[in-house]
Amino acid sequence: METAAPLPQITTVIPTYNRPQLLLRAVRSVLNQTFRDFRVCIYGDTSGEETAAAVAEAAQGDPRVQYHRHTERQGIARNFLYGMERVETP
Repeated sequence: METAAPLPQITTVIPTYNRPQLLLRAVRSVLNQTFRDFRVCIYGDTSGEETAAAVAEAAQGDPRVQYHRHTERQGIARNFLYGMERVETP
C-alpha cells in the first residue's frame, strides 16, 4: 500500500525593524493562509520589546512561529540574508 507523500514545508522569512503593527499584520496574514504546512521565521534587527510583544500576540503559542532578535544592528540586507541562510525547507 502506498502512502501519500507529506506536503512540502514552506518557510516564510520576515525581517523587521521596530514596526510592530506592520509585523503583526504580516504574521497574521501568513497564519491565515489555507495551506498549513509552514513555519514563520521572524528576524528582529535589534527591535525592542514592542516587536517581541507583537510576535507573541500574533503567534498566540503557535509553534510554527519562531522569533530571533539580533543584539547588534544588521541592516535590512544582512538581516534578510541571515534569515534566508537558516531556511531548512525545500
